[in-house]
Amino acid sequence: MKNLHVRLAALALAMSAGLAAQAAQPQYRVQNLSSQWPSGRMWGSVGLNNEGTVFGSLQEDAGRPGQPFLVHHGTTKLLGALDGPWAIARAINDRGELTGIAASQGSGAWRPFLYRRAEMVEIPTPPGGRYAQGLDINSAGQVLGVAGPSLQEAFSRPFIYDGTRTRFLDLPEGYSLERLNDRGQMLGTAFDARTGITRPFLYEDGRITLLPLLQDAPMPQERAVLRGIDFNNAGQVLVRLTDRADLTGRNVSSYLYSDGAYTRIGPAGSFEAVDINRKGWVTGTLTAPDWSGHRPALYRDGRLLDLNDLLVPAGARNGELRSALALNDRGQILGTGNRGHYLATPVPEPATPALMLAGLAIVGTVLRRRSAVR
Repeated sequence: MKNLHVRLAALALAMSAGLAAQAAQPQYRVQNLSSQWPSGRMWGSVGLNNEGTVFGSLQEDAGRPGQPFLVHHGTTKLLGALDGPWAIARAINDRGELTGIAASQGSGAWRPFLYRRAEMVEIPTPPGGRYAQGLDINSAGQVLGVAGPSLQEAFSRPFIYDGTRTRFLDLPEGYSLERLNDRGQMLGTAFDARTGITRPFLYEDGRITLLPLLQDAPMPQERAVLRGIDFNNAGQVLVRLTDRADLTGRNVSSYLYSDGAYTRIGPAGSFEAVDINRKGWVTGTLTAPDWSGHRPALYRDGRLLDLNDLLVPAGARNGELRSALALNDRGQILGTGNRGHYLATPVPEPATPALMLAGLAIVGTVLRRRSAVR
């Protein structure tokens, strides 16, 4: 019995060392999604929820949008397009519910939709919302969207749908909302026409909180376009900086706003962040200084890591990974490579070692009690 206790202790120490090594250098295995991906070209956004479900939208042969789809545990499902010719998905929540935009048959109106319980339904819009779309959906099923009365004013007013009714949100001119978290907070971007300054803001219960200006921006404030890209439930905000005078659009820097301060992620002008999870991890695409290549990257524990260098077993790249598109709370990364779309999963997944250590602790407790009884 004593030897067994010693072996259990040694195993626990080895697993603790493994956890420390994992924190120092995460590892990933890559699954190529080509066999599960529906045939046809992509249109619009793709994304990933915490269950590992992937969404996207197909393009029709004529170059128009087609219909959204889901990929879950090796199964692909096409979702249709309400009663119109096309639909595009914009966001997914952890229940596998989707929101996006769908075209009406005949009338030409654009309608926001909600896909849930294996059915796509239209989200009612307030009066004056003939052209509308859903932008984001949280775990409670709330949908953030935008609407307008005409094509010229399409998506000019934000709205919130709570599952039963839809209402417009009143914002100053130049303010737009794009993201919604599980706490009901919203993230947007504000443009001040008087000063020319663009910066992110948070919106909650009718209150606007502007994020501070970036003091070390490499251009004048009126040229600095500071846009909120994503945020988590802890209020950490992923921010992208571009130069209004840079017509190439290549000079992109990314920052993490947390605890009242900005931290630049990666080299200036070379990392385009796209997603943040609840742990504050960030993913995006790293570009070579001469624009000769692109690499998916993970920002974690203050370091920016090339995903291609984290794959196991060594050399199991399954083709070159070139971009990152989405990140979930499990640390899974969705992206593209020279063999199509991929899903990269941490090895082992973050919860696995902790559960095993907890199991060893329980076994040790039982053995000690048995020894005491004897």
